Amino acid sequence: MKYDSMETTQDERILNEKRRYGDRPFDLHTIPITTVRDLNLSQFEYEYLPNAVSPEVLDANNRSREEQLDATKMIASVDDPTPTVLGTLILGKSTRDVLPGGSFVMYSKLQWFVVTLCPHYCS
Repeated sequence: MKYDSMETTQDERILNEKRRYGDRPFDLHTIPITTVRDLNLSQFEYEYLPNAVSPEVLDANNRSREEQLDATKMIASVDDPTPTVLGTLILGKSTRDVLPGGSFVMYSKLQWFVVTLCPHYCS
């Protein structure tokens, strides 16, 4: 059967998407040697949550602490409260002991701009 290059490229893309469907980003992988006790839960409750979620939403949803940790991807799930890499990096009490190279974390804060293009380059 003969395929033109467009179909072959499309088929390859679909196969790659199917193969990667279950892949998770690195920061959502769990760290099996850790437990919730290795997370600074007071920092989560008093510092992280108020900055990540509006007070109205926190009051309205009445989630347990485990459900909040799960919703923010700090743990794998309510049924499996193993901390994720993300949870350990943000809330870990001893990140260096758990993550090799965890003593150096770099992030970028990006400012997003909205660009509007007008037809005929609005004058």
